[in-house]
Amino acid sequence: MTEIVKRLKAIAQDQDITQRELAKRMKTTETSVSRWFNGSRTPNAKNLEQMAAALRCRLTIEEDKG
Repeated sequence: MTEIVKRLKAIAQDQDITQRELAKRMKTTETSVSRWFNGSRTPNAKNLEQMAAALRCRLTIEEDKG
């Protein structure tokens, strides 16, 4: 699981938002959310943007300078 997905998962948990509710807000399947959260699939940029919007948080991507 990517770091950004870990953070979005933690935000969902902090807000008591279930995977089912998040999927509903994103207009996607609960299976997709589950796969992203368990690390078996990686969400694309559009999915990440939708997830952040559904969680009412800002998505900021920084370039790795390492």
